[in-house]
Amino acid sequence: MRTHPLGIMCIGKTLDETFEIAAKMGRTTHIDPRCTVACCATTGLVRGLLRGEVTSEEEVDAILDQAFSYVQNNESLRNPGHDDAAITPVSSEQDRTLLDKNEYEKHLKATHYSDLQLDDSQKMGYVYKCLASAVLALRLAMRGKFSKTLLMNERVNLFEETITDLIMQGGDADTNGCVAGALLGAWLGYSRLPKHWLQGIQNHNWLLWKCEALSRQSGVGGELLEELDKATDTGPDGGRGLFSDEELNDRERGLLEKILLKQKDRREAKEREDKKRSGGGIGGLLKSMKLT
Repeated sequence: MRTHPLGIMCIGKTLDETFEIAAKMGRTTHIDPRCTVACCATTGLVRGLLRGEVTSEEEVDAILDQAFSYVQNNESLRNPGHDDAAITPVSSEQDRTLLDKNEYEKHLKATHYSDLQLDDSQKMGYVYKCLASAVLALRLAMRGKFSKTLLMNERVNLFEETITDLIMQGGDADTNGCVAGALLGAWLGYSRLPKHWLQGIQNHNWLLWKCEALSRQSGVGGELLEELDKATDTGPDGGRGLFSDEELNDRERGLLEKILLKQKDRREAKEREDKKRSGGGIGGLLKSMKLT
């Protein structure tokens, strides 16, 4: 769910280059090939939606197929830990275990959220459930573009209604909503997001500036407001100014005090535990004299 900004960063790159970057980022913490496919698929979809190349469900399916093929055809991605097949041959049985096209398509061809059993307490964090629920939300939004709601010029409600329907399914709702929100946002555009949601976001201006900064760096945005540019937290000082020598010394003393207090607490706790185990006090004395 953290790879979506790559879809903006890769807007000028080829799809294979986009997949490569998404795979590298995702594998930092999630090396399972199913996770890699999901990262490639969502990043590729965001890129395609923003470029205007993904405008139908058929084009969504094409990106999903290409993402799977990209990982499947790359030995190091498909079978992590078996990078050199000449040294450690990998059987077709292992391939099927790690990456199964039927399982992938079964999830992504779901027509209702109920098909995905998102609230299954044992499997709700499964990556294909998250990916499939987000893709289904995008499909439903695409199918709604000529609905009565939109003909009444209320397209701004489509994002809210679709996301609400999804998160009310339960399960890993925040993650599912995050991925679906990225795809729907790329499809609908910022101007069609619900205004009362935008206004209710904490640190709204800071987040908006981040989005604008990313867009500008990617070559698709305009100029940033100068006052926000000066207040950026991406600089060496985090936008808060550098510490003085006195402030650094105070922080060092405070940290040292905390360390010493923690050591003291641990030492005293150990002494109490040792005393308890040895039967300290009169009870221990009597026991040692075999009078009890």
